[in-house]
Amino acid sequence: MVNHFNMKKLLFWLLIISPFSLKAQNTSTQTMGDVAYVLNEKKVTKAEFDAVPPSDVLEAGALKGDEATKAYGPGAANGVFVMVTRKFAIASYQEKLSQLCDSYESYLTGHGTEDDAIAYDLDGKTLPKNPSGMLTLYHLPKDKIADAVFTEKEPETSKFAVRIVITTKK
Repeated sequence: MVNHFNMKKLLFWLLIISPFSLKAQNTSTQTMGDVAYVLNEKKVTKAEFDAVPPSDVLEAGALKGDEATKAYGPGAANGVFVMVTRKFAIASYQEKLSQLCDSYESYLTGHGTEDDAIAYDLDGKTLPKNPSGMLTLYHLPKDKIADAVFTEKEPETSKFAVRIVITTKK
Protein backbone atom coordinates (compact mmCIF):
# COMPACT_ATOMS: atom_id res chain seq x y z
CA MET A 1 0.00 0.00 0.00
CA VAL A 2 1.10 3.52 -0.69
CA ASN A 3 1.34 5.77 2.35
CA HIS A 4 0.59 9.50 2.55
CA PHE A 5 2.40 10.95 -0.39
CA ASN A 6 0.64 13.63 -2.33
CA MET A 7 -2.74 11.93 -2.19
CA LYS A 8 -4.32 14.09 -4.88
CA LYS A 9 -1.78 13.00 -7.50
CA LEU A 10 -1.88 9.38 -6.34
CA LEU A 11 -5.66 9.28 -6.42
CA PHE A 12 -5.71 10.80 -9.88
CA TRP A 13 -3.32 8.17 -11.25
CA LEU A 14 -5.03 5.32 -9.47
CA LEU A 15 -8.46 6.22 -10.78
CA ILE A 16 -7.40 7.19 -14.30
CA ILE A 17 -4.51 4.93 -15.24
CA SER A 18 -4.51 1.86 -12.97
CA PRO A 19 -7.79 0.22 -14.03
CA PHE A 20 -6.32 -0.34 -17.47
CA SER A 21 -3.03 -1.75 -16.22
CA LEU A 22 -4.77 -4.01 -13.70
CA LYS A 23 -6.97 -5.49 -16.41
CA ALA A 24 -4.10 -5.80 -18.86
CA GLN A 25 -1.98 -7.76 -16.38
CA ASN A 26 -4.63 -10.44 -15.81
CA THR A 27 -3.27 -13.48 -17.63
CA SER A 28 -5.73 -16.03 -16.23
CA THR A 29 -8.37 -17.73 -18.35
CA GLN A 30 -11.11 -15.91 -16.42
CA THR A 31 -13.20 -13.37 -18.23
CA MET A 32 -11.96 -9.88 -17.78
CA GLY A 33 -14.00 -8.04 -15.19
CA ASP A 34 -13.99 -4.84 -13.32
CA VAL A 35 -11.68 -4.08 -10.47
CA ALA A 36 -13.15 -4.02 -6.97
CA TYR A 37 -13.32 -0.93 -4.77
CA VAL A 38 -12.85 -0.95 -1.00
CA LEU A 39 -13.49 2.19 1.02
CA ASN A 40 -12.89 2.12 4.77
CA GLU A 41 -12.70 -1.70 4.83
CA LYS A 42 -16.02 -2.16 2.96
CA LYS A 43 -16.61 -3.05 -0.68
CA VAL A 44 -18.28 -0.14 -2.46
CA THR A 45 -19.21 0.92 -5.97
CA LYS A 46 -16.88 2.90 -8.17
CA ALA A 47 -19.23 5.89 -7.81
CA GLU A 48 -19.00 5.74 -4.00
CA PHE A 49 -15.22 5.40 -4.21
CA ASP A 50 -14.93 8.32 -6.65
CA ALA A 51 -17.14 10.54 -4.46
CA VAL A 52 -14.53 10.80 -1.68
CA PRO A 53 -12.86 14.23 -1.73
CA PRO A 54 -9.06 13.94 -2.03
CA SER A 55 -8.64 16.02 1.13
CA ASP A 56 -10.42 13.27 3.12
CA VAL A 57 -8.06 10.51 1.94
CA LEU A 58 -5.47 9.26 4.41
CA GLU A 59 -4.25 6.23 2.49
CA ALA A 60 -4.89 4.84 -0.97
CA GLY A 61 -3.45 1.96 -2.94
CA ALA A 62 -4.07 -0.85 -5.34
CA LEU A 63 -3.69 -4.60 -4.96
CA LYS A 64 -3.65 -7.13 -7.77
CA GLY A 65 -3.33 -10.83 -8.35
CA ASP A 66 -3.09 -13.25 -5.45
CA GLU A 67 -2.66 -10.42 -2.94
CA ALA A 68 -6.02 -8.88 -3.95
CA THR A 69 -7.82 -12.24 -3.99
CA LYS A 70 -6.38 -13.27 -0.63
CA ALA A 71 -7.40 -9.98 1.00
CA TYR A 72 -10.83 -9.47 -0.61
CA GLY A 73 -11.91 -12.77 -2.15
CA PRO A 74 -12.57 -13.91 -5.72
CA GLY A 75 -14.45 -10.70 -6.54
CA ALA A 76 -11.09 -8.92 -6.44
CA ALA A 77 -9.38 -11.24 -8.95
CA ASN A 78 -8.97 -8.36 -11.41
CA GLY A 79 -7.51 -6.07 -8.78
CA VAL A 80 -8.80 -3.84 -6.03
CA PHE A 81 -8.45 -0.18 -5.18
CA VAL A 82 -8.28 0.42 -1.44
CA MET A 83 -8.84 3.75 0.28
CA VAL A 84 -8.98 4.79 3.95
CA THR A 85 -10.30 8.19 4.99
CA ARG A 86 -8.89 10.23 7.85
CA LYS A 87 -12.18 10.16 9.74
CA PHE A 88 -12.44 6.36 9.49
CA ALA A 89 -8.84 5.79 10.59
CA ILE A 90 -9.26 8.03 13.63
CA ALA A 91 -12.54 6.35 14.61
CA SER A 92 -10.90 2.92 14.17
CA TYR A 93 -7.92 3.56 16.41
CA GLN A 94 -10.02 5.43 18.96
CA GLU A 95 -12.36 2.43 19.20
CA LYS A 96 -9.40 0.04 19.52
CA LEU A 97 -7.76 2.11 22.27
CA SER A 98 -11.09 2.67 24.07
CA GLN A 99 -11.43 -1.08 24.46
CA LEU A 100 -8.08 -1.13 26.27
CA CYS A 101 -8.42 2.02 28.37
CA ASP A 102 -11.69 2.99 30.09
CA SER A 103 -10.51 6.49 31.01
CA TYR A 104 -9.69 7.22 27.35
CA GLU A 105 -13.17 6.04 26.36
CA SER A 106 -14.71 8.27 29.04
CA TYR A 107 -12.72 11.25 27.77
CA LEU A 108 -13.92 10.69 24.20
CA THR A 109 -17.51 10.29 25.39
CA GLY A 110 -17.36 13.55 27.34
CA HIS A 111 -15.28 15.63 24.93
CA GLY A 112 -16.11 14.25 21.51
CA THR A 113 -13.84 12.41 19.16
CA GLU A 114 -11.85 15.41 17.92
CA ASP A 115 -8.27 14.13 17.87
CA ASP A 116 -6.26 17.37 17.79
CA ALA A 117 -6.01 17.80 21.58
CA ILE A 118 -4.80 14.23 22.19
CA ALA A 119 -1.12 13.27 22.15
CA TYR A 120 -0.30 9.65 21.36
CA ASP A 121 2.94 8.10 22.60
CA LEU A 122 3.97 4.74 21.20
CA ASP A 123 6.79 2.90 22.93
CA GLY A 124 8.22 6.11 24.38
CA LYS A 125 7.94 8.30 21.28
CA THR A 126 5.26 10.91 20.66
CA LEU A 127 3.64 10.25 17.30
CA PRO A 128 3.42 13.20 14.92
CA LYS A 129 0.01 14.81 14.33
CA ASN A 130 0.13 14.07 10.62
CA PRO A 131 -0.82 11.20 8.27
CA SER A 132 2.19 9.16 9.37
CA GLY A 133 1.09 9.20 13.00
CA MET A 134 -2.52 8.40 12.09
CA LEU A 135 -1.45 5.48 9.91
CA THR A 136 0.79 4.09 12.64
CA LEU A 137 -2.15 3.97 15.06
CA TYR A 138 -4.61 2.74 12.41
CA HIS A 139 -2.36 -0.17 11.38
CA LEU A 140 -1.36 -1.11 14.94
CA PRO A 141 -3.05 -4.46 15.67
CA LYS A 142 -4.95 -4.56 18.96
CA ASP A 143 -3.27 -7.85 19.92
CA LYS A 144 0.16 -6.16 19.69
CA ILE A 145 -0.71 -3.60 22.38
CA ALA A 146 0.54 -4.54 25.85
CA ASP A 147 -0.79 -1.48 27.67
CA ALA A 148 -2.54 1.85 27.11
CA VAL A 149 -2.46 4.49 29.85
CA PHE A 150 -4.45 7.71 29.64
CA THR A 151 -3.54 10.91 31.47
CA GLU A 152 -5.09 14.37 31.60
CA LYS A 153 -2.12 15.91 33.44
CA GLU A 154 -0.29 17.71 30.68
CA PRO A 155 2.09 20.59 31.45
CA GLU A 156 0.66 24.07 30.83
CA THR A 157 3.20 24.55 28.04
CA SER A 158 1.90 21.50 26.17
CA LYS A 159 -0.33 22.05 23.14
CA PHE A 160 -2.18 18.85 24.07
CA ALA A 161 -4.93 18.57 26.67
CA VAL A 162 -4.45 14.83 27.23
CA ARG A 163 -2.09 11.99 26.39
CA ILE A 164 -2.40 8.26 25.89
CA VAL A 165 0.76 6.22 26.32
CA ILE A 166 0.77 2.97 24.35
CA THR A 167 3.25 0.18 24.95
CA THR A 168 3.48 -2.66 22.46
CA LYS A 169 4.31 -6.27 23.18
CA LYS A 170 7.93 -7.15 22.55
